[in-house]
Amino acid sequence: MLHVISAMNSNSCCNVANLCLCLSEFGRFLRDSANKRQDAYGGTIEKRCRFVLETIAAISATIGEHRTAIRFSPFGIFQSMDDTNPVALYSYLFQQLSQIHPNLAYVHLTDFGSTPEAGELMGQLRKEWSGKYILNLSELTPAQAIQHIENDRADLIAFGRHFIANPDLPHRLKNNLPLNEQDVSTFYTHDAAGYIDYSFYNGRHESE
Repeated sequence: MLHVISAMNSNSCCNVANLCLCLSEFGRFLRDSANKRQDAYGGTIEKRCRFVLETIAAISATIGEHRTAIRFSPFGIFQSMDDTNPVALYSYLFQQLSQIHPNLAYVHLTDFGSTPEAGELMGQLRKEWSGKYILNLSELTPAQAIQHIENDRADLIAFGRHFIANPDLPHRLKNNLPLNEQDVSTFYTHDAAGYIDYSFYNGRHESE
């Protein structure tokens, strides 16, 4: 892990949401549907969070808390991995991060693989984390994003799917312009359709 960070030579974001790279074990430790261990890393919420907290501690000690961030999908279900009480699990984890690592660059939450009500629950978790809080909700409209900021449910809103369908998304958001409709059937495909054929607001295509 530390060799990977050294090679990156910059910032580190531990991606718990997509369960990728060498950090793929995070979900298997956190979720009680996957973690059946009977040692110091399994069983209670405190024990299941131990591996994540130790990893954050190791990375922070190497590059500094201010360069370290972490990304979660608290209510997502990936490869049948879920948890019977995700609110209690992530409330505890965020409380620990606030106490032990209050200077992390940010905590980033996404609704990847989640149910529609997950966005509301992720907004509620905001009170458990004292630092910068980023929300990425796939179906969030610009108006709803503003409401989340104004209601202190997030410090920043990250857009993902909207960027796929709107190559000029910052311009549209700034000027309150309508957004292109997403064609979800083209997501994760391998040709130009749904990749470079969405139009800018003036009708020009990204490929032109």
